[in-house]
Amino acid sequence: MGRRRLLCQKIVVLLMKSLSFRQMNSPTGKIQRGGLSVARWPWLIGSLILLGLLSCNLEDDLKNKIPPDFRLTVFNTKSEWVGREISLADLKGKPAAIFFTASYCTTCEFMYNAFAPYWNRGMTVISVGVLDDETRFKQKVENLNVIIPVAYDTDSMSDKYSTQTLPMTVFITPSGRFYKKIHGTFGESRMEKIFTELQKTNESP
Repeated sequence: MGRRRLLCQKIVVLLMKSLSFRQMNSPTGKIQRGGLSVARWPWLIGSLILLGLLSCNLEDDLKNKIPPDFRLTVFNTKSEWVGREISLADLKGKPAAIFFTASYCTTCEFMYNAFAPYWNRGMTVISVGVLDDETRFKQKVENLNVIIPVAYDTDSMSDKYSTQTLPMTVFITPSGRFYKKIHGTFGESRMEKIFTELQKTNESP
């Protein structure tokens, strides 16, 4: 079962990178195949990505485990934390989330806006770019005017947190322990539910 899961995750990443590569290498900026523009090609790949995420059963429950420590620097100019070095200690005391993403992850973009209201409501949220070209990722984030703190992975976060698929979100309790790891996107109702649950947690550090 573990080998099937890992293979499934790698297929999803390859599909996501394939979509980004086709867009960047098309003269019109649209997906092309056989010299012809195929308007529905992105939807086909997007559907395959969603199918892969669902078929892999990619939600992990890691309650009460201690997350790996890290040291990263926030770079996005729209964040009030710009230039700040952050670590696991900065996530303690409040409900927290680490959102893993990349410039080629087209399904990741709307998650930035999804997390913004919870940042304003007291959740500590950081986004980390992984498995990507650093310059391209930073430019993409700046173009999106992201307000939550964003850093690029310079501390092996991809390995420490096993980010074989994107997007991936790790939720952490106020006491600094794993609460849940979710692969893929999720809606507002689920986000609200997790936020409420995190506020009610009362664990010992």
